[in-house]
Amino acid sequence: MSNFSIILLAVLSGILNGSYAVPIKITRKWEWENIWLLFAISGLLLIPWIFVSIAIPDVVKILADVPSGTSAMTFLFGLGWGIGSVAFGLALHLIGFSLGYTLMMGLIAVIGALVPLLIKNPSALLTQGGLIILFAMLLTIIGIILCGSAGKAREGKNEQQDKQKASNKSKFRKGIILCFISGIFSSMLNFAFEFGAPLKDAAIIQLGTGSNVFYATSVIWAIAMSGGFVAFLVYALWLLIKNKTANNFLKKGTHLYFLWTFLMGITFYSSLMCYGLAASALGDAGTTTGWLIFTAGAIVMANIWGIITSEWAGIAKKEMLKMIIGSTFLIGAVFFVSYGNSLL
Repeated sequence: MSNFSIILLAVLSGILNGSYAVPIKITRKWEWENIWLLFAISGLLLIPWIFVSIAIPDVVKILADVPSGTSAMTFLFGLGWGIGSVAFGLALHLIGFSLGYTLMMGLIAVIGALVPLLIKNPSALLTQGGLIILFAMLLTIIGIILCGSAGKAREGKNEQQDKQKASNKSKFRKGIILCFISGIFSSMLNFAFEFGAPLKDAAIIQLGTGSNVFYATSVIWAIAMSGGFVAFLVYALWLLIKNKTANNFLKKGTHLYFLWTFLMGITFYSSLMCYGLAASALGDAGTTTGWLIFTAGAIVMANIWGIITSEWAGIAKKEMLKMIIGSTFLIGAVFFVSYGNSLL
């Protein structure tokens, strides 16, 4: 696979990840717990384990061959990611799709890309390639700030048009806090992929040298997603009991909601598989460069969906320009991080 093809695959992973939550806009008769519980069942439990059971002949042997600590750490990092994802899902309902995605994925980009490189190969930061990657991270941060500023202006305009300004401001503050919590915890998904590498290596040995890494990485995702599923399950069940919203599943006119939440799960899991293949193919710095491309692509795509679904309708041209420039910075970061990776 050529370097250009690998980068395109990483970009595709970001596009898919920036799109998977769009159905929450058309499932308004359900509450948070209804939507995200079914998403978790399909995208975090069923699909990952069905895929890995098809792709890997003997998953049990792989789990037995690697140190128990590897599987445990992968699961725990997945659980941490799940906590962050629960916060993310809540934030999307409070402050909107594009703004929530921009703030959360921005934090993930910085934390999730820098930590693995510092742990795995810290000396690489002082090389030409490492400095270029740091510059790409700077571009990413600037892009996040610009997009976030535009999103705040959009939220301010919406507040002016709403009679419940105090309530909206409170929701906005809660949403911002949840985005930061999500950004910190959600970066653990990249840690799960980094520290779960022995699982991938064991799968490659079983499948044979030269086997498709796409299939081998599915073991990591299945274990990590199981940890994430636990976080969603506990919180969603608590809300279903507290809010007595289980009957929402039987509401008239919601039969297609089951399909939409299932598609959310498929799209989300597909984004992870594409990222896993791209990160593995990018070499030693794959979890840094691939992660930046993944997050930048997701932010840009989320903002595009924000425009398509009229989240930015009526916003001043100045703020729209901020979003466009911010997205351009993020796209530029993709090219710089690609070049920096080629020099490592």
